[in-house]
Amino acid sequence: MKFFAVCVGVAFMLMGCSDFYKKKFVHIASAHYKSQDEKSIKEREIQAMRKSQILQDNHTQILMIARYINEIDKKWIGAESGEVFLIEVYDKLDVVSEKNMKFSLKTAYNSLESSKIEKLDSKNLGNFSPDITYNDVYFVAFEGIGKRGKDTLKLFAEIKGVGRMSFDFGYAKRESKLTQ
Repeated sequence: MKFFAVCVGVAFMLMGCSDFYKKKFVHIASAHYKSQDEKSIKEREIQAMRKSQILQDNHTQILMIARYINEIDKKWIGAESGEVFLIEVYDKLDVVSEKNMKFSLKTAYNSLESSKIEKLDSKNLGNFSPDITYNDVYFVAFEGIGKRGKDTLKLFAEIKGVGRMSFDFGYAKRESKLTQ
């Protein structure tokens, strides 16, 4: 009888673990109530997100979260043909604006300055709305940087009179079917 109970327990455990091997599995706790497309976009968003900050006396003064939209959802880019980023900004100093920010994009072979910086209304961003409602969001676009050297892609943000931040988007991409 004891052997039977152990076998039943093991069977239930294996059935509980079987979701991991399903093709449409996405492990994001907050996304389980969403559709498969929304889950896939959320997973790509997490993978294409980088954070950088400027500290003063060990306290965050400016925090930026950069999302590389080309890696998340090409439909969201619209008419832009180059590289597109959404930059979420927490600004304790209240100094960040479109006028005093400068963005550059670099690879081992190429370097570009941003062609467009535009503050967006976070209410109209849908899935890309910031979690913290008082953060500002900027749309930053560049001409196309090309595929050569993209595994060394770095985004740099400079705030006049405050400092500079970097975001490393360079990594070798494996062909994963997890988020497709």
